[in-house]
Parts: sequence; structure tokens; C-alpha cells
Amino acid sequence: MVEHLRRVSMKEVSEILKKHLLWLQEKPGGVRADLSRCDLRLMNFSLTVLVAADLSHSDLSRTNFFCANMQFADLTGAKLSDANFQGVDLSFGELDDVSISHSDFTLAKINYANLRKVDGREVCLNRADLSHSSLKEMNLQGASLIDCSFVDTRQTYVDFRNAVQDGADHTGAFCIGCKY
Repeated sequence: MVEHLRRVSMKEVSEILKKHLLWLQEKPGGVRADLSRCDLRLMNFSLTVLVAADLSHSDLSRTNFFCANMQFADLTGAKLSDANFQGVDLSFGELDDVSISHSDFTLAKINYANLRKVDGREVCLNRADLSHSSLKEMNLQGASLIDCSFVDTRQTYVDFRNAVQDGADHTGAFCIGCKY
């Protein structure tokens, strides 16, 4: 659960992101973005580079991440409900013990990611690509998974009951204890 969150202004976030870009470019003054344990609700991170950023244990509900680059980001313990992740790249990301319920991940890339203990009830993953990811104890009840790619995923105790899976591709997926 998300508790004791640090409140940050958009101005502070902008400064953190400037230093983060320098860090990614290995330039002087660069520092990895640490936005862990922050209240970032309702903020706009569309088209933002958040590669390898630490967003763990933050409240990101109702936040806009449209087409953000979040490869290798750490979202452990974050609250991501009702957020816009359309077109986001979360490849190699850590999504452990997160809530993504009612969020929109249409066309998202979530390849080679770790998704464990994820509450994804009624999430939209239409045309999302989760190929080669590890899905453990994930609740996707009532989710929209139209044309979603689960190619070569490892699925352990994933609950797909009442999910719309028209065109979903599970080719090569390894499944243990999943519910349909």
C-alpha cells in the first residue's frame, strides 16, 4: 500500500527530469530520477523519458504517461489505477505489487517485464505487447485484452476470467494455474 508520500510540484519534477536526462547521457550533474514514494497523481508525463526511473511506491493514479519511454523503470508497489499508459514503453520494467485497474495500456510495449501480484481488474491492454514477460499472480478479471500479445510469456496463476480476449495471442506461453 502507498503511504507517507512526498508531495512534489511540477517544477520540482521538471528539475529532477532534467538531471535524469543528463544521467542517461552520462553527462556531469546527471542523477537518476528518484520519484519514489511521491504523490504524482494527475500529473502529465506524456512523451517523457523516464528510462530506469525509480517510481516505486508512488501514487500515479489518474496520471498521463501517453507515449512515455519508461524502459527499465521501477514501479514496485506503485498505484497506477485510472491512468493513461497508451503507447508507453515499459519494456524490462518492474511492476511488482501494483494496481493498474481501470488504466489504459492500449498499444503499450511491456516486453521482458516482470509483472507480479498485479491488480489489473478491468484494465485495457488492447493491442498491447507483453511478449516474453513474466506474469505471476496477476488479476485480469474483466480486462480488455483485444489483440494483446502474450507470446512466449510465463503465466503463473493469472486470472483471465471474464476478460475479453478476442484476437489475443498466447503462442508459446507457458501457463501454470491460470483461470479462464
